Amino acid sequence: MNLANDVIITCGSCDNIIRLGKNQFECETETYERSMGGEIQYEFYTNVDCPGCSNEISINISGWEYPVGAFNYEEADISGGRYLQAPELAVGLMYSIDEETIEDELPKVNQIILEIKNNPQYVYDITSREFEEVVAEIFRSKGYEVKLTPATRDGGKDLIVKYNVMGKPFVIYVECKKYGSENKVSVDVIRGLYGVQTSEKVNAGLIVTTSAFTTDAVDFAKKQGYLMNLADFNELIKWINAY
Repeated sequence: MNLANDVIITCGSCDNIIRLGKNQFECETETYERSMGGEIQYEFYTNVDCPGCSNEISINISGWEYPVGAFNYEEADISGGRYLQAPELAVGLMYSIDEETIEDELPKVNQIILEIKNNPQYVYDITSREFEEVVAEIFRSKGYEVKLTPATRDGGKDLIVKYNVMGKPFVIYVECKKYGSENKVSVDVIRGLYGVQTSEKVNAGLIVTTSAFTTDAVDFAKKQGYLMNLADFNELIKWINAY
């Protein structure tokens, strides 16, 4: 008996999606004698730390052959997360995971990220709110704490990103601009976010766009040093490809 597929799980703390290959599981067996002959119990198990939040996830998969060579029963336990693609056990059979099935079961934001990975131009087909959710998910996957502000009355920022530096909170206000490829982000947008972040005394600002920035916008951001950062279409696609 063996694991017939890879296992796809989500973290119970941050909803990060994790794919576990079949070779990542340890396996132990026990044998018993029963009325129809031998019975073999298989235990496949592993412990993983979520790369997004370090939450510990434990998986234990049990299967029984009875009589030997015949599939009898299986059960799969998980703590600290949940299954997106549940494990399956098989006797003498191996097959590949159904990628289309996995994509159908992924949360919508992850489906969008996969689409953009396959076709970067797809970023122009999503809504502005979906774009904000994509950027938020990218930061979450890197272990940041992220708050998505309301779609209306957001106070001049779309995301509030937090992490700790030497035990102290570091806060970034993020503004997401889903523009057409020819519509560059102007200096007024950068000045607007800079004004919000300075008045509210946060550590830094970041503007992420699906297009590019005007020369004046780039120059203004450079003058602010680490206080203001810009990420254009090319930088965004790098983030998505590394997701």
